[in-house]
Amino acid sequence: YKIRVVDQYLNYSAPKTLEPLKIEHAGCIDKTSWTAAATGITATSEGVASGKDTDTSCGPEVAAPVEKVIDGSKSTTYEGVVGDKAEVVLDFHKELTITGLQYTVTEGTPVKDYRIWVRNGEGGWTKAAEGAFRGDNTEIVYFAEKSGKNIASYKTTSVKLEITGQKDTKISISEL
Repeated sequence: YKIRVVDQYLNYSAPKTLEPLKIEHAGCIDKTSWTAAATGITATSEGVASGKDTDTSCGPEVAAPVEKVIDGSKSTTYEGVVGDKAEVVLDFHKELTITGLQYTVTEGTPVKDYRIWVRNGEGGWTKAAEGAFRGDNTEIVYFAEKSGKNIASYKTTSVKLEITGQKDTKISISEL
C-alpha cells in the first residue's frame, strides 16, 4: 500500500510504501436508526427507559421491550412467550447489504428453530436461511446461495426472525 499525507494547505507529502496489512472486523452494522417490532410474542420482560425527558414528573419514555434486541447491550434480554406466527422484525430505515444475522442470548431460554427472511424490492419477504440455534451464547447465521457453496448477500431494508415450532414456550433474545 502507498500512502500520502495531505496537510492543511492541501500539499502532498512524498508517497510512503507500507507492508501489506489486513483489515478485519465482525461485520456488525450501526443500529442507531433501527427499530424492532415483535408479533405473536407476549413480552414477559419490561421495556427500557430511553433516557429522553428525564427532568419531567412523567419520567423517561419507556421503549417497547423488544427494543432490547437492538440496544447494543448483551446484558439486557427480551423475553416472551411464543404464540402463533411469532416473529421479530428489524427495520433498518435505509437499504443495507447483509449476508447474515447474529443472534445472542446471555440469559433465559434460547430460540431453537427459526427462519430468517429479508424484505425484497416488492415489499414481500424472501427466505434467506432456516435452521436451529444450538443455544450457544452468540451464533452467526450466514445466508447461503441455493448451491450452498457461497455466501449470499441481500440488499434490504428489513430482516425478520421467524420463531417456529415453539408455541407456548418462553424464549429469550439478548441481541440481534
